[in-house]
Amino acid sequence: MRAAVLLAFAALAAGCGSAEKSSLEEAAEATEADTSRFEMDYVLTVIPMKKSFTMTANGLFDFPKERGVMSVQGDLATLAGLAEDVEFKEFRLLGNVGYARWTIKGKEYWVKDDVDDQIGDPSELLIPLPGTPTQPTDVLARVVRASVENAEVANEEVRGTETTHFRARVDLEKLVEQLPPSERPNDASVRSRPQFVPVDVWVDGENRLRRITMEQKQDDSTFSTRFDLFDYGVDVEVEQPSDNVISQEQFEKLTADSKGPYSLRAGEGEVVTPEEPGQPGNKESE
Repeated sequence: MRAAVLLAFAALAAGCGSAEKSSLEEAAEATEADTSRFEMDYVLTVIPMKKSFTMTANGLFDFPKERGVMSVQGDLATLAGLAEDVEFKEFRLLGNVGYARWTIKGKEYWVKDDVDDQIGDPSELLIPLPGTPTQPTDVLARVVRASVENAEVANEEVRGTETTHFRARVDLEKLVEQLPPSERPNDASVRSRPQFVPVDVWVDGENRLRRITMEQKQDDSTFSTRFDLFDYGVDVEVEQPSDNVISQEQFEKLTADSKGPYSLRAGEGEVVTPEEPGQPGNKESE
């Protein structure tokens, strides 16, 4: 499981053409990193196949110390192109090293891998999961810098906390331009997405991110993401695995013959079926 280094926080007015700071920009400048719990729901709907793939992740993250733990339920292994005898269970981050817990044919392994500074999907820059290029402090600033418009919607409650709901129209090209050139996704992955993405964020009274949602449409697929942060200040302890630790290369060898019916082509957001002799790029139509 590849991940990326955390980036510097930036605050810059954007979008609405006003010389005055928007409420969203002021929140972006004031927000601070902390520890918290998180929960994410991700749904990929492929219209021609009449099928949806879902994934739910939840866990704890200490953002300043760059350590966290995340459990995952749903179709992650399926979308990775793996069979039912391979199942993803958990991810732990300790600095720049990640440990992914997989069950392979009934046996449990921890796959150790260094994080890197590359992303595949530009929208990853807005989701502060452990091991990604993003902290909660980055999210609001990135939305402000990349939005062509943003506005306050209403005061709303999220998980029992009063928040302010903002809505923005984010330009993915402006979003990736915030990264150093060496850390940007390849041009093909950026061009494969619609340029503008609707993004909603909810910010509490202490200018902390509480929720972000987005929906992207590409060809015949729809991607929906909801990410919540809550229980700020929670204690986060992450234990380094010591048993059955293997490398990414060993994991790939162990799963070489465990291919499932679907896979999500990296950077394209396209669900494909395994290729068969004489049928390169064969796609599932139903």
